[in-house]
Amino acid sequence: MRQQYKMLTHRIKVTVSTQELLWQIKKHATLAINRKKKLICIVNVEHLGDIIACEPVARILRQRNPEAIILWLTKDFYAPLVKTFTHVDAVLTLECLTTWLRIKPRTVFDELYELHPHGKLCPICKIPLVKSTTNSHITTENYYDYGNLLQAFSNSANIHIEDLTPRLEISESVKLEICKKNIPESYVVIHTQSNESARDWQSERWQQLVDNLITNNINVVEIGITSSINCDATQYLCLCNKLSILETAEVIRGAKLFIGIDSGPAHIANAVGTFGIILMGHYRKFRQYCPYSGAYADGTNADLIQHDGLVHELPLNIVWASIIRRLSSSRADSDGS
Repeated sequence: MRQQYKMLTHRIKVTVSTQELLWQIKKHATLAINRKKKLICIVNVEHLGDIIACEPVARILRQRNPEAIILWLTKDFYAPLVKTFTHVDAVLTLECLTTWLRIKPRTVFDELYELHPHGKLCPICKIPLVKSTTNSHITTENYYDYGNLLQAFSNSANIHIEDLTPRLEISESVKLEICKKNIPESYVVIHTQSNESARDWQSERWQQLVDNLITNNINVVEIGITSSINCDATQYLCLCNKLSILETAEVIRGAKLFIGIDSGPAHIANAVGTFGIILMGHYRKFRQYCPYSGAYADGTNADLIQHDGLVHELPLNIVWASIIRRLSSSRADSDGS
């Protein structure tokens, strides 16, 4: 009964969202015609990492089309994030991917880029995105065979994007909010749980890692939805489920090091320029993969620890050795300057 109610409520929201989105698109189409501008639409509904990874798409489209009106379609939850993408003119929200699938036949854009691979669907509606034969070979099952998220998703949308680091700008108002959180001046930030257990490290090893950091007089701030750490030391601060996406980004930006599993916050760290130590292992059918572009992909600003097995099995000593190397390198750079 509860599941039926959830589905019915969702369908009502999709119907309302469909009408609202269609009206918004028509409004911008009229504006584009009146101003004699090209209308470009980017569709990237979810998730956090996917959206951040694809920020360079808007940047490149703006370089190629300086006068165009660029729209980005996404879920309401991610709208504040996409609104920081300086090359996007308007962010239009929808309930789920099905909203887009309903209105797609009724819309006309000068250029359209669906950044989800063939087969992507809303888990409630279960209606898949069907791509044309030219790019239907990149699917939800094999996308990492075609490179990182930026490469795979842009290729699935028939646009070539060079391997750029995503960018995320933080407003002064967000920075001021974080100043009120009593965060230490120097700290490392950790993120311990993703939305898929296959990407998670053992909670016990996270606990041991935090204990090691505190023993070495290193402040630790944990971000994310759910905490994995049990600690009452003054050098540990839990901000789990206490921050917006942009506030989380500012906390990551201010850290001297990001340590986490493959997740949305890891993509944030790449976008704000914080050095990352990312814990990875086998994922679905992929024995080795790289979700990140730019400075995280080429290793200039990250250590992607690729365990030959499930990340759950990754030994603590390998992670700790990477942390020590990075912190020692940072100290040497500081002393040299």
